[in-house]
Amino acid sequence: MATSIHMSTRGRITIPKAVRENLGWTAGTKVEWIKHPDGRIEAKPAPPSETGA
Repeated sequence: MATSIHMSTRGRITIPKAVRENLGWTAGTKVEWIKHPDGRIEAKPAPPSETGA
């Protein structure tokens, strides 16, 4: 699935609904962003914190 998104002047992005549904992400899902050496960015659910927060 390929899509493009827009970043606001405040640095916020909105992940399209179709993408969120495809990934099973719901409100409150914490996302981890990983920058690879070749410049790709990977987004995946963040692991649960040890404090449960």
